[in-house]
Amino acid sequence: MHPLDSWHKEYSYGFREMIDSIFILSGQGDIIIDRPFAQTSPRSLAEECYKLIKENKESNLLKPVLSSEQEPAYMFHYEKHNLIYIAITRTEGPALLFSKFLEHLDLVLCDFFGEEGLGEKVRSQFVYLYMIMDELIDGGFPNITEPNMIKELLNPPGPSGHSAGTVISKTELPPTLTSSLYWRKGTVLYVNNEIFIDINETMNAIFGRDGVIITSFINGEVLCCSKLSGVPTILLNYDNVMVMEDVSVHPCVKYLEWVNKKHVMFVPPDGNFTLMKYRAGTASAAVPPPISVRPSFTFSKGSARFELAIAARNTGSKAVEQCFIDFSMPSTSRQINATATQGAFTYDSNKKTARWTVGTLPMQGEVVLTGNIDFEDRDAYCEERPIATISFRVPMYAVSGLKIRSLTLSGPTYKMFKGMRCLTIGGNYEVRM
Repeated sequence: MHPLDSWHKEYSYGFREMIDSIFILSGQGDIIIDRPFAQTSPRSLAEECYKLIKENKESNLLKPVLSSEQEPAYMFHYEKHNLIYIAITRTEGPALLFSKFLEHLDLVLCDFFGEEGLGEKVRSQFVYLYMIMDELIDGGFPNITEPNMIKELLNPPGPSGHSAGTVISKTELPPTLTSSLYWRKGTVLYVNNEIFIDINETMNAIFGRDGVIITSFINGEVLCCSKLSGVPTILLNYDNVMVMEDVSVHPCVKYLEWVNKKHVMFVPPDGNFTLMKYRAGTASAAVPPPISVRPSFTFSKGSARFELAIAARNTGSKAVEQCFIDFSMPSTSRQINATATQGAFTYDSNKKTARWTVGTLPMQGEVVLTGNIDFEDRDAYCEERPIATISFRVPMYAVSGLKIRSLTLSGPTYKMFKGMRCLTIGGNYEVRM
């Protein structure tokens, strides 16, 4: 079963309820849905949570769990697609599961209504929303969380996301509800049978003042889009599979095959899903960074001079695209003048932040930003140093070295079209100058 489903049996005997209420708000703070379960929560809690979220954003704080001042209650929140999901609880429970459930709720709604324009679709289809919530949660605990099973129980709206009139709920339980392959619909038929695999990796690194890496690691995920008829079995093999650490897999993966042989054998759900998640570059040898840095920062009385040079390295001859660098400048900065060999530099004197928009890095050589900082107190030495965060993407390249060797089909006799690609993006790629 789904990880959220199995939690119900293991923990439900220890708590009176897990989730008291679920609120879904628009990005502007308007309450779209208020669904109580074990205990009714006043709407003022959702309004208080929205207010605290805005205050935290202005202060650049990340607090996924908030405590109410009105009453003894915890407010978990998750924001995506111009929607804010809030879960209210008054009892002790595993905090990570609350946040994960809200993230999964957004995934289910995207699968049911379509990701594009989800906020508007949810507003016009709140009746569907209540029915989905009743299937997802039973008495405050996660119940049916598999997107394909939700669509078997309820008839989704049309391609535009709007229904013609009434909402239809099926009176007979679908066979997938009791099937061992609960993640896959019983009857799936396509004219063109195809499957697409994406390896997406996020490179995280912290560089010291000398440009040497202090720490680094990679978060990776293998995404799959399956449009295959019948009940196919897919065998996926990797090259350089030993770089994968802390691996978690979708329930469709035959776990013993992975543990014993490092083969990924699975019967895929219909549509989009996350096949695997992993980390790399932690226990094993460090992975060379795709962008090298050469920082420099020199203090003087009332001012400072800085320089940052970056260059593409270890990218397998793939271009580093959409590169930009955000700077957190010293709080006493008054004025900054900077020039770059490529791109544009902008400075916000109110927020004390700056951005260097580089674009695509050259395959050879480096690009350099040099500048001077004038401080408010011209007779003092400032001890604060800038922090630079680099954002980038490298298409068709996995920085860990993971590659797909083969992707084969067994079972059905039709011809399967397959597509595979990789992407590396910058996560917390930080330079301490």
